[in-house]
Amino acid sequence: MPTYPDVKNLVERNRAQATNFSPKPFLSELKAAAVTSPSVVVVTCCDIRVNPYEFLDLKITDVFHLRNTGGRVGPLINDIVALDYAIGLTEIMIIHHLDCGTTFYTDEGVREAINARAPGNVDEKDTFRAKGANAVQSVREDVEVFKRSLLVRPELAEQTYGFTFDLKSGLVTAV
Repeated sequence: MPTYPDVKNLVERNRAQATNFSPKPFLSELKAAAVTSPSVVVVTCCDIRVNPYEFLDLKITDVFHLRNTGGRVGPLINDIVALDYAIGLTEIMIIHHLDCGTTFYTDEGVREAINARAPGNVDEKDTFRAKGANAVQSVREDVEVFKRSLLVRPELAEQTYGFTFDLKSGLVTAV
């Protein structure tokens, strides 16, 4: 069974890594050098088995990668809109993976657990990214949520695509 680092260990790793760190340019330096930014956002789950740098063969500078529980796009809309304003995005790629942990709980179950330990601090409208057992359906829902958002430019909404990722084959499949 693997062991995972705690915060103290992460800080220690940082200290060791910093001795070989390559300084990164400030945004003003990038702008002066006319360096462009990626224009594609990839949204995935935060599950450690889901690494788009591996299964999409990406370099760190290829895309903006945003992740959260379940890879749900709704909670990320404000972030994507801000990136679009600052940079001008061209495409959104939403990827949900098979065997996601969010398929094993319900929003109602999470609300009940929170209300048991902190009564009155969660509302019926609060969601916790549960998506049920059907990854294809949850991708379709997220693509529609993004496309229907009034905050999203219509041109960007039209260039929003959904996929599932198979943990066993490594393949993404368009939805």
